Amino acid sequence: MSPNTIHAAYQENVEAFAFWDIDAVQIYPPTWNWLRRIGHQQEIANWATEGLPETKRIPLTRINGADAQLGLADAVYSGG
Repeated sequence: MSPNTIHAAYQENVEAFAFWDIDAVQIYPPTWNWLRRIGHQQEIANWATEGLPETKRIPLTRINGADAQLGLADAVYSGG
């Protein structure tokens, strides 16, 4: 899926989307930029024609009290 395919579906009067295996894209932050806005048809239409906006990443320095520059082993969360 992409903004282009979602926009095309809206043009065909699709009213709802189901998305599963979300863990397949959770390591790709750019996907979340548009996927979380999937219900906003005008934004999807804009992105389909103009492309996705630039993303801004802010590096984390501390996670749960752990210094990220020293490694993330102390801050890792396993959802399993």
